[in-house]
Amino acid sequence: MLDRLFGALRKYGKANNGEFPAALAQLQPYLAQPIDDEILRGYEIVPASSLAPELQPGGDWAITQIAPMDPNLDSRTAIGLTKIVNAGENITNRWGVFH
Repeated sequence: MLDRLFGALRKYGKANNGEFPAALAQLQPYLAQPIDDEILRGYEIVPASSLAPELQPGGDWAITQIAPMDPNLDSRTAIGLTKIVNAGENITNRWGVFH
């Protein structure tokens, strides 16, 4: 699912002069197969700087999970226009918010 979202984000960026979408729904036309809105509600667009440094995928914005099921065990993923970054349990501050 994350690979599909990443592919759609890259297509969106190419079609929109490198811009990041303001809402995840804007990616739907760029998906080969739609992602259910219920699944997308578990993700959000955030400033990349609000993520742990290990999760910043480059650029100003990222798509990431809103919350973990288990913050001690769940990995966190951040999707940017050029790459996907994953932080597992070895990154203890992966669910924190930075300002």
